[in-house]
Amino acid sequence: MNAIDIALVIAAIAGLAVTALLDRDRLREALAIAGANTRAVAPAVVLMTLAAALLLPVVPTRLVSGLIGPESGVLGVLVGALVGGIIPGGPMVSFPIVVVLQGAGAGQAQLIALLSAWSAIALHRVAAFELPMMGPAFVRHRLVASLPLPVLAGLAALVF
Repeated sequence: MNAIDIALVIAAIAGLAVTALLDRDRLREALAIAGANTRAVAPAVVLMTLAAALLLPVVPTRLVSGLIGPESGVLGVLVGALVGGIIPGGPMVSFPIVVVLQGAGAGQAQLIALLSAWSAIALHRVAAFELPMMGPAFVRHRLVASLPLPVLAGLAALVF
């Protein structure tokens, strides 16, 4: 466990202790919700982790490291941002893909750009939800404001 993990465990325990002292009914409710969410998500996490592990040997590492490897620099950040913007699905799809790409030689800055684009751009979400619900003017403004963010995140990661 690293320092962040330890801090999160301490914060969770402190939150549970405070809630137990203030409102035991609320604590039981929170634990029931946490248990239900864990039961719902755990099978998907296990399956996606297994899928990522099984995919890793077949991913062309030379291609991945050439396009978005640590040596790919700014061009790799741009490719990562482009790929991230078109990855469909939620975290159960995107994070195993990132794990596979990381194992195949992708660079950290390039993966940061990819995940940032998946989060901020997400063209599948634009097509399915934003365009029909918010309209083209909103989508245009949001995308113009959001497009630089993944690249800036990747570039910042290159510097640091």
